[in-house]
Parts: sequence; C-alpha cells; structure tokens
Amino acid sequence: MLIRVMFLLIASMLSLGCNGGPSDEEVSSVVAAAAKNSKGYNPLVGEVGTACGFSLGEITEISKVEVAERGSKTEDYWPVKVKLTGKCKSQAADCGPQKVQLCPPKIAEFTSPPVEFSLRRDGRGWTAEPANPAARPGDSNAYVAPSTPGGLPVIKVDPTKVTRIQVTVGSGLKVVLAKEGPSWVVSEPEKRPANAANVKSALESLASMQVTDRLATGSEHFEAYDLQAEKAVHVAVFEGTSATLDAYFGKSGTRGQVARLEGDENAYVIKGYSSFQFGREPSKWFDNVILKLTPAAVAEIELENAGGKLTFAKKGEAWTASPSWPTFDPAKVDDLLLPFGNLRAEGFADKGVDTGLDDAVKNGGEVRIKLTDGTVIKIRVGKVATDKARYALKEGDSTIYIIGEWPVGWVLADRTKFSK
Repeated sequence: MLIRVMFLLIASMLSLGCNGGPSDEEVSSVVAAAAKNSKGYNPLVGEVGTACGFSLGEITEISKVEVAERGSKTEDYWPVKVKLTGKCKSQAADCGPQKVQLCPPKIAEFTSPPVEFSLRRDGRGWTAEPANPAARPGDSNAYVAPSTPGGLPVIKVDPTKVTRIQVTVGSGLKVVLAKEGPSWVVSEPEKRPANAANVKSALESLASMQVTDRLATGSEHFEAYDLQAEKAVHVAVFEGTSATLDAYFGKSGTRGQVARLEGDENAYVIKGYSSFQFGREPSKWFDNVILKLTPAAVAEIELENAGGKLTFAKKGEAWTASPSWPTFDPAKVDDLLLPFGNLRAEGFADKGVDTGLDDAVKNGGEVRIKLTDGTVIKIRVGKVATDKARYALKEGDSTIYIIGEWPVGWVLADRTKFSK
C-alpha cells in the first residue's frame, strides 16, 4: 500500500512539473503550438499514407495532447513523448484526368503515435519543438529537420548543353527528345520534328529546378508519394552520354512537388517542376505547325467539297471568283486565309483510324493554295475526329493531323460563306 501511494505521489509531482520539468498542462499548451507550426511533418499526423500524412497537410487544430512518456533532462531540454489528436488541411494530388493535379483542400482528422518533443524553458516560459534525430539517433518517430542548403542535392542543368531528354510517365508513355543540329526532334515513340515551344519551356523548367527540403529517408516511403518507377514521372536529362539529371516525380501537396533522385533513397521537395510540362501525352511534344504563309504571297485558291468547286484568283489587289455570282464578297477570301496563315494541329490521328482522307472531297474537302512563285500547297480534310475537328493531311507530309473548327469551316464552305 505504501509503495502504491509513493508511486502516485511521484506521478502527481511529475505531472505538475515539480521535478523542474514542465507540467502536463504546460506540455499540452506548448506542444499544441509547436505542432501547428510544424507544417504537417509526418510523425505528427500519423503514417505517411494517411489523409494528413502523405499530403503533408497543415495542422489546423490540436484537440488533445496526451503525455505518453517523460524522459530525464538532457543538456538544456526535457524530452516528452505525446499523442496528438487534431485536424489538418489535407490537399492530395489525386485529381485531374491523370490523377496528378492538386485537389481542393479539405479538413481531415488525425491521431498520431507517440511523438517526441524537446521542451526548453527560458525567460519567457516554456517552448517546444519536435525532437532532433541528430541528438537521439534511432528514434523512428523523431522529427526530420530540414537540411541546410549545403546538405541537399544540387540540380544543375545547362539548357545549352542538353542533347537528350527522356520522359517516362509511369509504366506506360515514353518520349525521347533528341537534339539534331540546332533543332529538336521526337525520336520515340516515333520520329517527328519536336514542338520547339514545348522543348524550350521544358529546358527552362529543368534549369530552374532546385531541391528545397528533405521529407523522408528510406524507400519504404516511396509508395506514399507515388515515387515508384511504375507510377512516377521519370525524367532523365543527358549531355552527350552523361546524365545530368535522373529524377522521379510523384505527388505534390501543400509542401510542394515531391521527387526522388536515382540512387538516392530520400524523398525531396523540388521547386521548378511542372506536371503539366513533363506529364503531357507524347503527341503534345510533336511539332504542331502544319502551314505558315503570308497572305500577300497567295495568288490563287481552289476549294472543292461535296457542294462543288470554287476558285478564287487575285487580280491586282482584289479577289475574283469562278464561277462568279452577284453577292460575292472578296473580303471573305482574306478571311479564309487567316487560319491557314498559321495553321496548327490540335492533335494527331491514332494509327488505324478511319480518317476519310482517301476520298476527302466526299468526306470533307480539299483546299489548294497557289503562291506567287508557283508553289502549290494542297491540304485534304476528311472525317470528324472529335467534336467539330477533323482529320487533315498536307501533301508531301505523311503526318495525319487533327485541325480545328475554324479552318475546317472554310474547307467545307459553299458560296454562301463568301457572300455579302
């Protein structure tokens, strides 16, 4: 009986802080404040795969702090392990067509395992911070402090020296961009000229990438952040045969984009990456310019479709029509040339699809543009591809494009579209 009373007395003294350490009430107050300032570090919000954990959601409320264990004073701090119950602002990256875009924030609840905090007292009172693993190695619940800039990997990509970029989206889509002379081409999945603007943006993005923080260490955390090879966006950048960057990009959340580097078992936050930029479909890397011309260089235009044939010829500065009709409006021919002055594809045909281009006049139409130097440009338009867009083929180019409603409308036009 006496032993039990003494035990209860000692426990009471500890909870009240009579040993020089903080009381339970003081622990609760300062730990709650420290947890809300922690920006959702995994040990505080449970396993990394939970609603609050994997998205590193900001802790918005601590409703309960339960002291699980107290340690003896070490140097200038008192170690205390606590269990926390509260709420966080969870923002997962599971939205959008490819499930990589950030979802709207939502409040989620969490209960933590015992997490160690270090409490110190100064002239202003008690303060708390998650424990530093460097001071107590081997504690699986220890807080992983952000590394100093000198302790993080440095990404260095010089756009002027890059010769190849390889992008693999999960276990499926793969694109290889290669520099040939001054220009870029897509060498896989099929060889085509590359979209210069998209390549330029990708190189600028690569040059700006920077590792800003370390989130977790160990490959066991990769699944929580979609960093496995079969789920991540794998980007490899080469200067000749040497890789200057080999990284896997997974989910993003309130803390930023999570990634890992080849041969490195850390999960990092990387600034400068865009899932839209590197997660795009292979066809979005293809050069989408079909035709560029100056309207002043056009001498004659011939349209042919199921409604018949119209020919427009320039006489001086004015257009004439054949056959002619009283309400013909020459200005409408200039309107026709607007979409063809910088004709770009909205997409590319899938292999084996029925495009209707073998009988374009019946299924869509043809436009033949003759320039003042005698060059003839012929574009065939076939069946509907999506909505009001149709398949198109430029003579001399084997690529089957998909062009939009604006140019298609002129190819399918009859004389009423060229009337006043």
